[in-house]
Amino acid sequence: MNSASLFLSLVQAALPAEAAVRSAADERFKLWGAYSLADPWFLLLIPVGLLALAWGRGGRGRERGRVPALVPGKPSRSLAQNLAWLPTALSAAAIVLVSIALARPLRGSVETSSQTEGVDIALLIDQSGSMRFEDLEEGLSRIEVVKSVVHDFAVRRMTDREGAADNVALIVFAAYPRLLCPFTLDVDAITGFLKELKPVENRAEDGTAIGVGLAKAVAVLRESNSKTKVVVLLTDGENNIDLITPLAAADLAVQEKVKVYTVFAGRYEFGYDMFGNLQRSKREIDTSDLEKIAEKTGGRFYRARDRKELERIYAEIEKLERTKRVGDLRPLSRVARARPPAARPRLGPRLDFSPEAAVTSLFGFDLLRPGMLAAAAAGPIVLAIGVLGLSARARARARLIAPEQERRFLPRFSENRARVRVALAAASALFLGFALVGPVRGYTLRDVRRRGLDLVLCVDTSRSMLAQDLKPDRLTRARREILGLLDKLKGDRAAVLAFAGDVRDVAPLSHDRVTLKAFVSTLNPEDNLRGGTDLGGALERALALFDGRTGAHEAIVVLTDGEDLEGHGLEVAKKASERGIHVYLVGMGTLEGGKIPDGTRGFVKDEDGKEVVTKMDGKDLQAIADATGGAYLAAESSPIPLEELYDKRISRLEGRELFAGKERIPHDRFQWPLVLAAACLLGEVGLRERRPGRGAA
Repeated sequence: MNSASLFLSLVQAALPAEAAVRSAADERFKLWGAYSLADPWFLLLIPVGLLALAWGRGGRGRERGRVPALVPGKPSRSLAQNLAWLPTALSAAAIVLVSIALARPLRGSVETSSQTEGVDIALLIDQSGSMRFEDLEEGLSRIEVVKSVVHDFAVRRMTDREGAADNVALIVFAAYPRLLCPFTLDVDAITGFLKELKPVENRAEDGTAIGVGLAKAVAVLRESNSKTKVVVLLTDGENNIDLITPLAAADLAVQEKVKVYTVFAGRYEFGYDMFGNLQRSKREIDTSDLEKIAEKTGGRFYRARDRKELERIYAEIEKLERTKRVGDLRPLSRVARARPPAARPRLGPRLDFSPEAAVTSLFGFDLLRPGMLAAAAAGPIVLAIGVLGLSARARARARLIAPEQERRFLPRFSENRARVRVALAAASALFLGFALVGPVRGYTLRDVRRRGLDLVLCVDTSRSMLAQDLKPDRLTRARREILGLLDKLKGDRAAVLAFAGDVRDVAPLSHDRVTLKAFVSTLNPEDNLRGGTDLGGALERALALFDGRTGAHEAIVVLTDGEDLEGHGLEVAKKASERGIHVYLVGMGTLEGGKIPDGTRGFVKDEDGKEVVTKMDGKDLQAIADATGGAYLAAESSPIPLEELYDKRISRLEGRELFAGKERIPHDRFQWPLVLAAACLLGEVGLRERRPGRGAA
């Protein structure tokens, strides 16, 4: 019976990392290194338990009878007699292990990942030209008011909902829809894209394609594994592009089980007059399409005439779509070994958690390891073994001592005390089994803070980056370098800029490496508005992305072929140096150079008809690196130049603490059954089998 208690204690201590959980306990007693104890006073049970064991197992603890020697000489000892010390040793080990478990040993500084199930929400926002008018709040355009309200909604959904992390995507539309940010758990990414949202300015791109926009949102949600999929569609006008009608898009949403909430924001309808100017329309606003979309998909239609109504609407949507959680799953235990962090959600689809992550409930407690519930069967097993042992011992006594002589030879022996010891041992094993399944109840909300750097990755997408002197070409190699760097980032945030003759924001500062990788993979010279290489403009835009407090935790990384055609890169680099921001550069090219493809299986030619050869010139890049205290490395000199720069230089910069939301950490209640197990164990080892009083020993 004591062996079973020890076995369960050892199993609890040796659980694999996958079965362990993070503790909400605070460190109260430092041990060594990263190890500490949350409840060190439970260690007092060790001397108490060992004293109880000595009392119960001592020379006077068991009843012994006296019989005359029948055989002269010293009798031989059986195997059972030679191993008589083993139960006592196992009992002592069980006391020590249970006491240590109750003291809750912790290990800090473990990289963790929370696993929760939430709602996938696609925010679909109209950015047509009429969104620049001011009728929701005086002095602010419709788009500014909408951005502010949606920003607060997204922040609440992604960080403040009891530690839950809803997956949110951002889609905008006018005449055409555009996915600004795929599904992400990183609130910085969503708010960063919202910040840059503006009404379209080109008349050719203007319009209100509600049906096309909704179809795009449904397509983004199609591969989601979330049980609840929601689109919040906000517009300020009627559908005027019937490539896909609003009702046809609603049918698509019904097929994909997507619920759509529709919001009309604005007091008046606007439209273009005969001269191409946006003017207030006198006709009545028709919201029938929005109402039918909401009705078909099981959502609701709302009308907002000012900011307060818009805030109330989004607050109501937030209450209707409550976050659904798998349960109180936590990151890895601070006691156990750390496993690699869980994969971030894929682009579009929701993170699909494995079946073994499911949490069941028992007596009002959630169980973190329901598969270990079978360990509670050790209680009945120990009871059965104990009953059989008592019966065997009774038969052995009967063979040696006649029943009428038992009180003469064993005057203080108590069969009832022996039965109580068996019951206590069985109860101890049962409670140890319940502790093993990891019962939790209640939770603590804690801020999640990461320590890291802010990096802006500037990628040259000029046509010269298509040269193939680096295989397969300079731009593809640059993309691979960035993807490799993103895999190394842990607490760091990164933003992505693309530049040629112009500079484009690709992704704001974000922790979401999956989203960043998706945008990096789409970098293409065809997106450039102007040809050339404006290195200074890229550095200026990168500086604008930082908060400006201190450059100690900020760095700019540039991947370019070195041709600063605008010629003011060094001037901007000096501004970065004044702010303490380092610039690290990777030269994407070779000294021999390469020809530039023209897209027609030929190569770009100069005015004289000769094929242009673009060669790597690292002088300007080295000057920028020297001016900022950064570093320059040519791609041809290293197989992984960007990762080399990160390992040797960038990662050694001073990081800062960044708020990364909240996490819900349930309270471990394994101590409750473990305390009962410890009490039963102490009772079992300390209870003597003979009655108190005087008599034959």
